[in-house]
Amino acid sequence: MSRLGNGYSFTCPRAAVACAVLLGARAAWAGWYDAAMTLRLRNATVAPRDAKSATISFDVTWERSWRHEVNHDAAWVFFKVKPAGATKWQHVRLAADRVLNPAGYGQAAGTPLDFIVPDGPDGFVGMFLRRAEFGQGTVKATKVTAVWDLTAATGVTKDVKAEVRPCGVEMVYVPEGPFVLGWEGKQPNAFYMYIDGVRSDTPYRVTGPGAIPTGRAKGKLWALGAEPEDGGEIPADFPNGYAAMYYMKSHIKRGPYADFLNTLPPEQAAGFYRERKTPVERKGTPSHYVYWSTEQDWGHHQEGLNWAEAAAYAAWAGLRPMTELEYEKAMRGPMEPGWAQGRPQSHKIGYPSYWGMYDSSEWMTWAEHPVTVANAKGRSFKGTHGCGTPELPADWPQADGVGSGTRGGWDYIHPSKRQGAAEPAAPERRGWYVWRGVRTAPKEAAQTPVAGRGRLASAQAPAAGEGEKAATPAATPTIENVKIAARDDKTALVTFDIAWEDSWRHGRLHDAVWVFFRLKPDVGSGWQPLRLAADKVINPTGFDSGKGTPLEFVVPAGETSSTQDAAGGLVGMFVRRAKDGNGKVAARGATAITDLESPGNIKQFNKAKVQGFGIEMAYVAEGPFYVGASAEELNGFHTWPNAGKPYRVTSAGPIPTGRQDGRLWALGMAPEDGGQIPVSFPNGYGAFYCMKYLHFKQALYAGFLNTIGAERAKTHWYRDYHGVAIARSGQAPHYTYTATAPNGRCPWLSWADGAAVAAWAGLRPMTELEFEKSLRGPRIPAGPHDAPVSFWGLRETSTHAIYERPISAGSAGGRKFAGSHGRGTLDLPADWPADTDCIAYRGDYAHNMGYQRIDNLCASGRIKSITCHSNRRNHPFAGWRAVRTAPAQAGQPIGDRFPAGVATLVPRLAGPVGLDAVPKGWGKPLATLVDCVDVYPTQNRFAPNEHTQDIWRGPADASAKVYLARDGTALYVGAVVTDDRHFNSKTGSEITKGDVLQFGLLTPKGVHYNAALALTAGGVVFHQSEGEGDVVAKEAERSVVRDEDAKRTRYGLRIPLSALGLKPGAEFGFNIVFFDDDGEGQPYWLQLAPGLTQRVNTKLYPRFVLAK
Repeated sequence: MSRLGNGYSFTCPRAAVACAVLLGARAAWAGWYDAAMTLRLRNATVAPRDAKSATISFDVTWERSWRHEVNHDAAWVFFKVKPAGATKWQHVRLAADRVLNPAGYGQAAGTPLDFIVPDGPDGFVGMFLRRAEFGQGTVKATKVTAVWDLTAATGVTKDVKAEVRPCGVEMVYVPEGPFVLGWEGKQPNAFYMYIDGVRSDTPYRVTGPGAIPTGRAKGKLWALGAEPEDGGEIPADFPNGYAAMYYMKSHIKRGPYADFLNTLPPEQAAGFYRERKTPVERKGTPSHYVYWSTEQDWGHHQEGLNWAEAAAYAAWAGLRPMTELEYEKAMRGPMEPGWAQGRPQSHKIGYPSYWGMYDSSEWMTWAEHPVTVANAKGRSFKGTHGCGTPELPADWPQADGVGSGTRGGWDYIHPSKRQGAAEPAAPERRGWYVWRGVRTAPKEAAQTPVAGRGRLASAQAPAAGEGEKAATPAATPTIENVKIAARDDKTALVTFDIAWEDSWRHGRLHDAVWVFFRLKPDVGSGWQPLRLAADKVINPTGFDSGKGTPLEFVVPAGETSSTQDAAGGLVGMFVRRAKDGNGKVAARGATAITDLESPGNIKQFNKAKVQGFGIEMAYVAEGPFYVGASAEELNGFHTWPNAGKPYRVTSAGPIPTGRQDGRLWALGMAPEDGGQIPVSFPNGYGAFYCMKYLHFKQALYAGFLNTIGAERAKTHWYRDYHGVAIARSGQAPHYTYTATAPNGRCPWLSWADGAAVAAWAGLRPMTELEFEKSLRGPRIPAGPHDAPVSFWGLRETSTHAIYERPISAGSAGGRKFAGSHGRGTLDLPADWPADTDCIAYRGDYAHNMGYQRIDNLCASGRIKSITCHSNRRNHPFAGWRAVRTAPAQAGQPIGDRFPAGVATLVPRLAGPVGLDAVPKGWGKPLATLVDCVDVYPTQNRFAPNEHTQDIWRGPADASAKVYLARDGTALYVGAVVTDDRHFNSKTGSEITKGDVLQFGLLTPKGVHYNAALALTAGGVVFHQSEGEGDVVAKEAERSVVRDEDAKRTRYGLRIPLSALGLKPGAEFGFNIVFFDDDGEGQPYWLQLAPGLTQRVNTKLYPRFVLAK
């Protein structure tokens, strides 16, 4: 009935552009892995700009995009043009006054984009489009513009009409930096650093872009076979992998290959096509063939190529072949032997790409075909890019493939295997032959932070005023101007300023900042945790918000889920809004009281230093919830014996486990059969504060390193890993660690790194039961593949191929966890797991698998560390989301508004009441929808986020009181809705696309009525979309009255019981929702219960019975 109830449209009109259909995040083709390309370029137009240039405009979208601190993906976009009356297509040369964001390049709306136009002798043939800000998900932008250099075109002037065809390839940015070749000297023909002719287990480290000496001399690059020149070198102009590059996200796809053929002269296209061997199809006559691919096949691998065809495509697209050195960097990244803190043999397994490319070096994937260093022809390659035609540059391996080789794929799954490195690619077509290329990245593509949460610019970004924002290095939350002063003999007063963005508090949900302090009593002392002194939990004496946003202080005294953890109390405090509201929090001169006895004496306060740290958290309220979703989730929890029935956690007590009726069990990683999850294990029922973001931010991690001492810091910082984000300066032992992007995520955190930060901060790990509650809240699982946006306002959930690492209830060691909090030091409490054997990997794509492939784990999928070979893993952002048990005083529980299995009595009125006078005479409201827990979808409740910018602003924005009653002959449905703007310009069935009351009623006989009531520009409209006959629509009395001064809309309905088939004592289902539209669509709605919006599910309706 509602606009949202119709679901999303996935229809994809065929366009003569580089686009694809997403068949699944990791769609399989003929049993082999083949990630579908999702790039789509549409609505291309050309308009004159001046005598020498024209503006090309188009729309762009692609899925599974990202940009974060380490790298990003991009779309390489180029154009082919055919002037009116011409028979041949030409490649469009772009015009740009600078590489990054040139004049004339922009967009009308959508995801903010950066434009990178490579220059130089082989430049201006295309451009990279990437996110301008941190983020992940689908990129959508409209009326994107580029500038066409008309002077480089043949037969084209500003007055000539031309057909333009945008083409594109999804790419991944691989940044500049060192890496190693080879690994342990055991793989066939592997590279290594020559030492003495006996040892071959030392990898060779590429440290710069210059020439690489080769041969059997100490310190030079050598190999176990397919060797480079003995006593020679790999030339400086050979792309050795150190420099940054863009690497095709996947292999050449069928749709783009069809575009390639369609823009070539017929005789040339025929040479790159073989009937029944080239997966694209063709129709027409030899002189007018049209090449095409079905919608289903458009984005899948173009297998069956040979070197000549694949290289011609790359030259036509303005790309080039990769080299085998670039291949190893692309697969392994900067990882080195001995660094990964996982299982000892994990590095022997073939890994997917470090940087995020698809279908590489895994089970059932194809091989790559890079330029080799094993022969002179390969070493003569200079990295020249194609110029937009199929002609191969002179330095490339030519049509015979000499100079190329084979690496990766299933046959050579280990990144170091080189037994095919010296074998030229076969000149004949082979069914399994696929190909991907690269393009050297301009130096302007390098990432540096700029203003705004997660916003980035390039190393040579334009100055402020030229389209970029000025840099602001501060992280959020900011805790500044921290000072300490004597108060009395036992306590001191700490004053500080605090601010953070995108805060909220509405009803029972809120966010907060966990604030803690470190003290350095004098120059010769180390940093120590500063313990607080509080006479009560909420707003203790001496704690004050100062000036600015009114604040409330919650100081835990040491509670855990099962014990009084006194040592873990008073190590910090939650700072939150004192009143309901949204937006930025900023307070100056806030105060807290500290205990002077715990850190030792401060002899001179003017010599003492104190620092404040903060971590953004979200409150997860006490209450019941479900674990598990269906029988399709890997190792998911369920209620025995029904593998598809979620298990409901109803108390903080022990949870019985085993293969006995009604107990908690799992499809794998099961807890103890016939046992229980102990009462001491945090099972998620109790309230807790959970980190809002998935990672510790760089500024916090740098502060952690700077306050734990030089020796301890060495074990939590590695130059080429944490060092890509956290810079180290100074001399040992007086190093200083600095965040390069303070607000950015800290990469490469092992379990030990994250646990150390959590203990130092006074937090603790979450459990996997808490993990499911942190996503789903009290909601009933939506069925298979349930991956909801967090009910509580957490960010970065179930997204971007990032695991979370909670403590497993399926491990005996994990079940010993009692929820102790860190004490402010690096020492882990005794009940914490010592390693990843007790950890469950949860969250998004399980793409780091050795011998099996698993899609998104969603909310209920579970895997072990040994399965994904993961601790610090070959993806920079394995998550570490810490929590802290909330004091009982921190908030109110969230339970069931209507208990399951219990029918609510509908009261009987003394007599008829006025429909336009709600609530006068209607009795007590059935429910008051005034809390953010009543707002859906959940991403619209709290603050602008990666899903939406249009959020609910509180009860004045939209709230409602719902009334349900009966008299002797009719059912009364009423509501008083507070709405700052009433808007509905629709008619008939379209009224559900404005401000509207919509209700669903399931009769005792199973008839479902779905109807809506609205006040439109044309008056009051009632529309019934489901139900038996039209009696209800005809006989229902209705009224909608708007009080503009009070900003209230009163809805009233009186429906004859006979029309609905309702009788006293018979149970029926009822639900109601209120959509809010302020003139720009319906961003959110209020609902009594689930089941009426999006997918109708009457089983979720609350049950009612008429009073006799």
